[in-house]
Amino acid sequence: MSRAVSDRFPLRSFTSVLFLVLASVIIGVAAPSSSGLELLQLGLISASLLFALEHSGLRAHLRRLVLSVTVLAIVVAVVGALAGSDDVATLISSSMGVAIALAACILIFQGIRRTTITVDIQTVAAVLSIYLFIGVGFAAVYGVIDALSDTSIFASQSSADTSDRMYFAFITLATVGYGDLTPATRLMRAAAVGTAIIGQIYLVSIVAVVVSNLGRRSRMAPPEVDQGESSTP
Repeated sequence: MSRAVSDRFPLRSFTSVLFLVLASVIIGVAAPSSSGLELLQLGLISASLLFALEHSGLRAHLRRLVLSVTVLAIVVAVVGALAGSDDVATLISSSMGVAIALAACILIFQGIRRTTITVDIQTVAAVLSIYLFIGVGFAAVYGVIDALSDTSIFASQSSADTSDRMYFAFITLATVGYGDLTPATRLMRAAAVGTAIIGQIYLVSIVAVVVSNLGRRSRMAPPEVDQGESSTP
């Protein structure tokens, strides 16, 4: 590959994004719920966002803007956790989680579109990272619903914590349906249906297509790549 092409398509490391968001999911499900845990999760998700930002292919001024907004979101979440009640802390951290998960999905997609020449392991890691961020985003949506609801969001228990919401999000995303947690309100039912539909559509379309094309040239690679490669001595 010519130097011009390698400069335009920097080395990608979406595996780091995948590991970070996976760690946030595992911690969220396994660890006891607390404000500190919510902040730790938010920190890991924010770190994932920053890695995605680094490999997104965006211009420097746009990266600086996203970085500034992310830092501001973390500060707001920390202040909310320290100064507010449990519901306020959950509402703030969950709202930030929704925004960060959505931004990360967009940045990773941009990274795939801008830097992928051949579908490889990094591409697979990127699309799997988006899948995990979808689950994290819906878990955060459940947190917002929980903070604004007067009753428990699950019919089988009187209250829900971070672990419950994260667990339910990914069980629903994968359409496993153990049945130990069930939505208690119409809004939660709608959110659960959205989680299941989006999860299945994403798996059977995006992930399946990427894996089946592993090793092939990406259709999103711009024409300049051909010119650069053809000029390589």
